[in-house]
Amino acid sequence: MSFVRFFLTAGCLLGIITSSYAADDFSSMLVASDGEHAWMVVPESVDKKTSGDSTAACRLLHYTNESGPDNARVVTVFADWPVAIASSGPRIWMVFGPRDANMTDYDLFGIQLSQIPQTGYWQVLKQGYMQVFPSLSGVNRVASVAAIGNELIAAVLPNAKAKRGIRRDDADESGDGEKAVTSTRLLLMESVSWRDIEAPEGFSDASEVLLGVAAGGGGSRLAVAWPDTAGNSTRIATGAVEKYSQQESLDWNVSTVNVPFAKLNSVCSIEGGTLISYGDESASLAYLRDDGSLVGLVSVDVGKQPWLVTSMFDGPRLFERRADQYVVRSIQPVASGQVGEEIVVAEKVGAVGWNEIPVVGMLFVFGVLMCVIVLRPFIDSSISDPSPDLSPSPVFRRVAALIIDMIPGAVVVVIVFDVSLREFLQGFVSLGAMDQQNGEYAMLVLLITGVYGIFSEVLFGASIGKIVVGNKISSLDGKIAGRLQRGLRAAVKTVILIMPPLALLVLLDPLGRGLPELVSRTVVESKKSSSPDKDELPPDPPEDS
Repeated sequence: MSFVRFFLTAGCLLGIITSSYAADDFSSMLVASDGEHAWMVVPESVDKKTSGDSTAACRLLHYTNESGPDNARVVTVFADWPVAIASSGPRIWMVFGPRDANMTDYDLFGIQLSQIPQTGYWQVLKQGYMQVFPSLSGVNRVASVAAIGNELIAAVLPNAKAKRGIRRDDADESGDGEKAVTSTRLLLMESVSWRDIEAPEGFSDASEVLLGVAAGGGGSRLAVAWPDTAGNSTRIATGAVEKYSQQESLDWNVSTVNVPFAKLNSVCSIEGGTLISYGDESASLAYLRDDGSLVGLVSVDVGKQPWLVTSMFDGPRLFERRADQYVVRSIQPVASGQVGEEIVVAEKVGAVGWNEIPVVGMLFVFGVLMCVIVLRPFIDSSISDPSPDLSPSPVFRRVAALIIDMIPGAVVVVIVFDVSLREFLQGFVSLGAMDQQNGEYAMLVLLITGVYGIFSEVLFGASIGKIVVGNKISSLDGKIAGRLQRGLRAAVKTVILIMPPLALLVLLDPLGRGLPELVSRTVVESKKSSSPDKDELPPDPPEDS
């Protein structure tokens, strides 16, 4: 008997451990789209057991054709897996379930992106900031959410005990006083609360619900799907939420499709009609007619991997999760059902938090100016009148040296942030237009170039660019400038890089001196054309014997 108890105990412990690991897996993935933007919620790839980070559970990815069909940007990381998501353009709503017995409500948060016109780059205006919307009572279970324009609708299933008639006066109410109900409901979000909206016939007895978006009536309509009483088919109702918000009837159009609800994947709106997707190891896409009949479009073998279908402005997208990879395929043209090539979605970091980069640049400029004020008196003894023997370096040679000096910073930014050539170059266009908030990558390159220039010119007397083109930094008497002079000049040059219009002073000075040279009392000379320094004079010829 002791062996039996041992194996039973071990089996129970194994079951508990297995269930805990299954909870960490959360789900496969969530996808929501409405037009040009697609949002993906995927499990966090970092192993929490080895990294020690228990706060990262899943990532929110933003996907658009503008950023390239093969990449999605990581917007933020969550500690909990969302119960449901819905999107409308560059906005996403996320419902998070109660975490413990003391938190009985479903929290609703939103994130909205804005586009930088010069780069076409979408970003969150404030990193870590999420909009807070009215919560949903945890007395009943939130099954699904959908967005029609700016309207958010939630499907709420009844509490299992309340549906069976089991009620407790001390546990019937949630924190906001809502009582558990015995029927399935549709709720429309208002400014500070939720209210019931008219549901289609037969919906109140639904045991499961899937919300989506349907086409019709010159715009988007709410699609509500639930299992038929027989269990072998699905009922789908469509109605215009906009009319209901104007105190008009939704005028539901209810039809029955010959697809088990358990196999239904999504209902989405595409140009020319309403599309549904269903299946297990194959993703079947079909048009939904008003009479409930289906017109088969295409069937794609997806195996046992999780998959979801959503619609974008140029056609449906099939998203698949294959271990730690995410694959997207387009269905184009829709009429013929041609399946596009498999594209592995690469995750890019850096969609948020760039507002701090200009701030860092301004702080750096302020620090440089303070250094100039403190250190400038130490070079007042330097010669202030330029020697007539100085041979300033031409402007084009100095520009060539600057471009060479920027190469290390550009390589660092491109490799670390996985920047495309288009984003990298347009960052400089934004910075040149004095729109520093939008020139993130350019600002980083210039800061790296400035810091590198300070160290290289102070320690070695010249940067790589000056060595390549043959330039040197001289004092006004023609000698090699001291370290303090070189350091001040390189520091002020960094300010000029961040504020390019100040560089025009070089064109006005006869010796090509800009603000950095005037502050440090130096001049940039060409080694080949300048006279040799006293410490570089050639040795005297040997005397004749």
